This record gives sequence, structure tokens and C-alpha cells, in this order.
Amino acid sequence: MFCYKCGYEMPDDAVFCSQCGTSQRQNSTSITTEINSEYSKEALRIYFRNLLNLECIKNKLEKDQAIVKNNIEIKNSNLYKRYFIYTDLNNSSKYLHLLYDGEEIKFAACNKSFGEGMKVDLSESLAAYYMAPEPKWLSVDSSIEIFENIWKYKLKYLFGTVTKTNKKIRDTCLMALDDFKSSTQMHKNILIEVKQLKVQLNGITAELNKASELLQQAYDVNIVPSQFRNLYAIYYLADFINTSNESLSNALLNYNLEKIKEKLDRIIEQQEEIIINQALMTVQNENIMKQNEQQLRHLASIEQNSDRAAQYAQIAANNAEACAWIGVANYISK
Repeated sequence: MFCYKCGYEMPDDAVFCSQCGTSQRQNSTSITTEINSEYSKEALRIYFRNLLNLECIKNKLEKDQAIVKNNIEIKNSNLYKRYFIYTDLNNSSKYLHLLYDGEEIKFAACNKSFGEGMKVDLSESLAAYYMAPEPKWLSVDSSIEIFENIWKYKLKYLFGTVTKTNKKIRDTCLMALDDFKSSTQMHKNILIEVKQLKVQLNGITAELNKASELLQQAYDVNIVPSQFRNLYAIYYLADFINTSNESLSNALLNYNLEKIKEKLDRIIEQQEEIIINQALMTVQNENIMKQNEQQLRHLASIEQNSDRAAQYAQIAANNAEACAWIGVANYISK
């Protein structure tokens, strides 16, 4: 069996949970008393359908958010280029790192990684000796004196220091700079695309936050224990409620997350789009919406248990708000 509080698997005759220490003697009474067949099947079907819709929407938006973030990272990386310049006496390759920030071309002026969403290793930068407390890129035009020092090196003699210029390094750096400048228009186009992606990302993130908020409100009705508040458990429980006459407490007591996850991983991936499309069609059907609302309000009005009546009212309010939001959300069906 599984601990009703933390979900830890243990022997069927266990008195206490070896994971969290909770007495299991109250398990059979507390869960079956608090979560049992006294709940209306109709109310549970509406409730778990709403939970499943929100869990699938949240899961989809999280995946979409990750894809857009990755696309932004890839495009940002195209604003940067590393040019090989030469190999020093220690057989270490030296590079010139150039970056377009939307206004001007910059070069790496320290030996640390830099850039939002950019994985740039500057440890072999030609300008690595220009150390800074934080990663820094300097404008080629505004910091021309530092840029020119890239191809200068110092020779220490008995009577002082003489700075000399390595013409080959200088020419190679200038050729790299000219090559990078030739891509300025492409860089500007990339920045426009990044700007559009950031707008999309903001929209997805806002809807993800709203889905998470509505989902939390639905869980706050406190029908589902905390360890069952995930996509896999809700898919299993929603299917259980719709296809079985057994009590919800029996479903919870016999739930095994690892086994369920193993079975449902591919099924949920295949069904997620169908579930979301069904949710979109449902919210467009005013008759179904009214029937659900009337059913829940009727159950609340005839329920003798005041706490349960309040739960039905909460389910009705949350379901109505979720359906209204699903109907106007922009990034769910995209």
C-alpha cells in the first residue's frame, strides 16, 4: 500500500510510514471518510475534467516556453562569432570574439563567459589580459585604443619596455572585423526575429502563469491529496472516475505513480492535443457549460454537508473561470 500523506510505498500491514512517520491506522478511515463515494460522480467528472484540461494546458505551455527560449538562445548565438587568429608559443589557439548588440560591434574584453542565453567561452580571447570584475564587451569604435592593443605585444629590455606591432595579427583581426561587418544586415534581421520571439515568450509565460493559478485554485478545493497533484495522477483519476463505479478513495489507495507513469507516458503525449482540443470545443458549447454549472449548483443546494456544499460551489466557480479563460487564451491552440 501507499502512505496517504506522502505516497511512499510500504508493506500492506505497516502501522506507520517509514518515510514520513504518519500513522496508517487513520489511513483507511481518514481517506475513505474525507474522500469517498459520498462525492457526487457527476461533480467529480466535471472536477477532474477541469483538472485534466488545466494540467494538459500547463504541460503544453511549459514545452512551448522551453522551445521559444531555445530559439531565442540559438538566434542570439548568431549575433556572435569567434575568429581564429593565431597559435601562440605555448600551442594555445587565440581568437577574436565579436558581437553585434543591435547598435554597434563589440569585442570581448575579458576571459569570462558573457551574454544572456549565450554560452560563449572567452578563455582564449586575444583580449583576455584585459581583466574585468564582470564579463564585458567593449565597442570597437569607442574603445579603439584597447582594440589596437590586441595586435601589440610588449618586449622588456634592460632599460625599459618597447611595444611592437605584429602586422600579421593586425591584418588577420581587421579582416575578421570586415567579415563580421558584412553580416550587419543579417544581424539586424535576427534582432527583429528575437524581438518577435520575446513577445511570443511573454504571451506564453503569462498564459502559463494563469493556467498554474487556475490549477492551484482547483486543487485548493482539497479533494485531491498533494502527492496526487500531477498530470499522470490526474489523467489516471479522471479516467478512473469516468469508467468505474468504485470510490475515489479506492483509486487513491491503489495508486502507484511509477507504474502509472510508465504506462501513461506515451498515452498522455498522444492524447494531450486531443484533450486540449476537446476543452476548446467544450467551452464553445454554451449548452454543456450551462448544464455543468446548473448541475453543480443543484448539488450544492441539496447537499446536507455544508463543507461539501462549499466544495461543489468552489468547483463550479473554478470550472466557470477556467472555461472562460480557455476560450480567450491565445497560445493554447497554437
